[in-house]
Amino acid sequence: MSDEPEPTSYQLVKCNTVEDFYRTVTRYMAPRETNAGGRSVFRGVGDSDYLLCPSVFRQDPARSDVDLEVSDLIFFLRQCSISGMPLPPMHDDLNSAIYVHNDIAFDWKANHACSWPCQHVLPFLALAQHHGVSTRLLDWTYDPMIAIYFAATSSMEHVATAFKLKHGEDLLGFNRDRFDPLQLAYKSYLPWSDSTVPKSLAVWCTSVAAVKATGGSNESNLNTVELVHVPRSLAPNILAQKGLFTLVRGFLGNTPILCVDEAIAAWRCENEDAFNKIHPTEHREVVKVTLPTKLVAGLCELLWQLEITPATVMPGFAGAAKALRWAQLAYALDKRAQPYLQKGDSLL
Repeated sequence: MSDEPEPTSYQLVKCNTVEDFYRTVTRYMAPRETNAGGRSVFRGVGDSDYLLCPSVFRQDPARSDVDLEVSDLIFFLRQCSISGMPLPPMHDDLNSAIYVHNDIAFDWKANHACSWPCQHVLPFLALAQHHGVSTRLLDWTYDPMIAIYFAATSSMEHVATAFKLKHGEDLLGFNRDRFDPLQLAYKSYLPWSDSTVPKSLAVWCTSVAAVKATGGSNESNLNTVELVHVPRSLAPNILAQKGLFTLVRGFLGNTPILCVDEAIAAWRCENEDAFNKIHPTEHREVVKVTLPTKLVAGLCELLWQLEITPATVMPGFAGAAKALRWAQLAYALDKRAQPYLQKGDSLL
């Protein structure tokens, strides 16, 4: 048990079994009438130390290069247009910034820097974020099982990367047949104690009501968190993943608040009575549930039984191919976890 101090901006729940982790995470998806705060949103991460901080700020939390963010978005949208990808309807000024001379784009960036990101840009920013562009948005899902999937997948890739660094070969190509998978000799080859491997994975949870209570889309409010959606017809994976995004707008003094839990906690400090109506005192508005990394293979086996795999989370040929590596990694980490080799598997 760690001696780390209890966090102040969220509730930490540590689980030691896959079953407890599954029950704890899914408990927050209770029906509206029984779940304080109503509908919840979830975010899965392969390293429980990861903060609820957008990718554009992770290297340097003090970084706030709006000009670069705007340039990245315009470049992304231009490439979408060049390749014939459909885009949502856009304001004339954004349309001109994409399709007209660079001077127009420069003027557009200058006009929108102080209010970045403005409301009519958010769907495009969400589309870019979903496809890997670094933005100040953060990915979430309405489905706790999807969050568990992303936590498990990221966790396995952490272990596979550490294994390759340690042994100089890919985990899936390693000659494991000379080892009994239940013997310590084989298990010692797996880098569970390696400093590069996160000790635990995690799923974050907060309620839609808690997010909306901070001010919703009112740009004049400080310490607000917004929910951002992208048209699902433009990104089929978002439909399968029940995906959405959050955007934080807030300050603590002169310091910008970047993390969702910190923004919600700051708003609660200023509006305690209002928050208590949403979340009774026995509930916390943001929760982080963790599971030791060494149990990730069993977690993947559970996900497979529930048909939460790359093939269902990312429908298409790429998802089907990724499902094979996903299952093989789980088997390589623990031969007792055989998600795709079980007798009677309907997928074979």
